Amino acid sequence: MILGPTEYCTIHCVFNQLEMLNSNSRPDKHSIVTIMTNHIRDVELKEFIQDSIDECFDTLELDSHNNKCEFSKNFALCMENKAQRNCDDWDENLSVNKINSASFQDGTNQQDKRKGY
Repeated sequence: MILGPTEYCTIHCVFNQLEMLNSNSRPDKHSIVTIMTNHIRDVELKEFIQDSIDECFDTLELDSHNNKCEFSKNFALCMENKAQRNCDDWDENLSVNKINSASFQDGTNQQDKRKGY
């Protein structure tokens, strides 16, 4: 799927609504780490998320030409790519999410009751 400028700014708006932006209106690493790891008790998962955030920021900060919406989109995609490479059941979860999304659109949303999702 190819994202356009509208989707870039939608992702950026989510970061803004979650108060995860810095004074330059870019995603704030500390805020993201805090929000994404605050309630995680599994040490290994917490470390994976922290490391992924650090790696994505290190990569993205090298390209200062990204505007705030592009930076947000690239960060979200980077995190998705890291999860996809490191989660054995990624394809299974993606299929379940598509089904749940379709059910939601039909008004018959059934929540995924598996632990950890």
